[in-house]
Amino acid sequence: MKYRSTHLMLLVLLIGLSAAASAYSPSQSYRARYLPTPLDLFETGLYWLNDLAVPGAEGDPASVLLAMQDVAGRQFDLAGMAWRVGGVRYMKMDVLARSHFQNRLRDQLFTELARVIGLYDPLPPRMLMIPGRWLGGDMAAGGVLVMPRHRPSHRLVFYFRYGGQGWRIVDVSDNGVLFTDHMRSLLDSGEWRPE
Repeated sequence: MKYRSTHLMLLVLLIGLSAAASAYSPSQSYRARYLPTPLDLFETGLYWLNDLAVPGAEGDPASVLLAMQDVAGRQFDLAGMAWRVGGVRYMKMDVLARSHFQNRLRDQLFTELARVIGLYDPLPPRMLMIPGRWLGGDMAAGGVLVMPRHRPSHRLVFYFRYGGQGWRIVDVSDNGVLFTDHMRSLLDSGEWRPE
C-alpha cells in the first residue's frame, strides 16, 4: 500500500500537540511567548519526518508505525495508563510483567491510532483541529478526522497531565470513548490478554 504524505502530517499532529503541551509549565503565568510558534511546530514536524525516512522502508506502513511508537511513545504515560487498565492486577505484577503489560498496551494503542488516522487507508482523512481546553489540572487537545468515502468521522482527543517528567499524554479518546476504559472492559471480559 502506498503511504501518502498526508498520513505523515497527521502523525506529526501527535508530536505537535506534545510539543505544544510541553512548552507550557503550570508554574508560569500564561503568556503566548511560552507556547511554541507555528514555525517551531513545523520544524519539529520536519525533524520527525526526517527520522521516519528509514532507508529502504519508504512507503511501508509497518515501518512508519514502528517509528511512531518509538518517537511518539515517549510522550505517553504508559505506566499510568497501564495502572488505569489493569488496576489491582497490574499492581500485583512483578517489574518484568509490568513492563510487558505496558508494551502490549502501547502496541494496542498505536494500532488503534493508526487505524483511526487512516494509516491503512489509501485515502487520508481531513483534519479539523480542536482547540486545547483545561480540565482541572489536565489539558485536552486534538482534532476531528473527517474520513473519506462518507465513513464516520473520529473525534480524537489527547489528554495531557503535568508531572515529574513534564507533560505526558495520560489518555486518548475516540468519539468520547477513553482508550483506558475500552481496554479495561476488554481485559475484564477476557477479549484482550497482554501475553
